[in-house]
Amino acid sequence: MHVSTPPQDARACASILLAADTILSTDDLRAALAPLAPVENRTRSGIDPKRHRSWDAAFQRNLYDCSERFQNAAEHLVSTHRKRRGTRSTGGGRLPQRGLDYGPQHVPAFLPLKWAERHLGAFTAGISMPVLRRTSAVFLVRRALGGSVVDAAEFLGLRIAGQGLGTPITRWARSQGTPDAYDRALDAITAELTSAPMIDY
Repeated sequence: MHVSTPPQDARACASILLAADTILSTDDLRAALAPLAPVENRTRSGIDPKRHRSWDAAFQRNLYDCSERFQNAAEHLVSTHRKRRGTRSTGGGRLPQRGLDYGPQHVPAFLPLKWAERHLGAFTAGISMPVLRRTSAVFLVRRALGGSVVDAAEFLGLRIAGQGLGTPITRWARSQGTPDAYDRALDAITAELTSAPMIDY
């Protein structure tokens, strides 16, 4: 974002310079931005997500002053919190994620086994592979479609209860000390999906 005049306070100025250097030099921008929207504020832990709302508001206010790379990385952090206007359900009505190279029609209802084994194998210690494959397909659709997990499941023609669908997976990941592991796995599966010939299912 644009800052016309650096703050006169030395510590404030140093903080801005450090943040700018971190953003410009990192290879993993999403990881660098993650402390601004901590994982515990994006769960049903009961912690009031004040920092997340503050980050979301600042991002929206300065969105078009940011590079496309920054927008895509930041959008991922706030999209799990932001909902469409007029929706009240917890976890529902979310906006589609920016910067995706696939549409919901490109996601198979049952994730290919080779992708699941490659990227979700670690989760089988706590979750069955069929559940992982089905749940991951739903979450990939929701990234592109927006809405709720129920909407995504219905899009895929799955007759499953959407509420709390991903909770066992994310709870298990947090218990292993890797709360963002499932999101990272979905990112890797997305890369597989977009690097292969697109199929309209």
